[in-house]
Amino acid sequence: MLRALRLISTVVVVSLCAAQLSAQDGGQFAVLIDGLGSYSRPISTKSELAQKFFDQGLRLTYGYYSPEAVASFREALRHDSDNPMIYWGLALALGPIPNSRFRAFPDDPKEEGRKAIAAARVHEAKGTPVERALIETLSVRYDSDRYVDRDLRDEQYIEAARKTHQQYPADLEAAYLYVDAPSNAPRRCRGWSTRFSASGMRCLLSRRRRMVQHTFVVFGITRGAALL
Repeated sequence: MLRALRLISTVVVVSLCAAQLSAQDGGQFAVLIDGLGSYSRPISTKSELAQKFFDQGLRLTYGYYSPEAVASFREALRHDSDNPMIYWGLALALGPIPNSRFRAFPDDPKEEGRKAIAAARVHEAKGTPVERALIETLSVRYDSDRYVDRDLRDEQYIEAARKTHQQYPADLEAAYLYVDAPSNAPRRCRGWSTRFSASGMRCLLSRRRRMVQHTFVVFGITRGAALL
């Protein structure tokens, strides 16, 4: 199993590095890669390739292949530059992850995520109600104008994600935001002030496990919830 994961990782990195070199020459940002799963979230696009690269970007985001996910979403935008959910996906992939927060990296140093979610909001009238809710929820993560303090911004984002999940309990991306948001708020855990704190990490893992269990129960996956 570990061997297969390493092989997939190598294929992903090599393929997308080649695409990035092509993008520098005015070509494509990413290529479609086999073996990354079949998860798909249909979006309102007439471009089959935009849909495929959007789905690939989501799968890579959920696997924490952030740079590769960004490349896939940028490639999706080449095929449909007006779709709000593609910009949403790009903003999601550009956002913080537990490891980046753990190592105290800046969240959005070049403000690319902020620009992506702003573009999503420009086009969000073309989206469905749940898509607009997802866009507005993620926009809170980047709203440093209203919430200058990052800890306060984290809390507001967690609350926005909770409300969206409550409003759309059957939506998988709403569930993901609800589960993921607290994982990127390490200061909610006692002991996190000490870098690489074991107690802080246990707190985060425990919180995420409880959130995932809740989501499994919402979707009726009782066996998965029991395993966690």
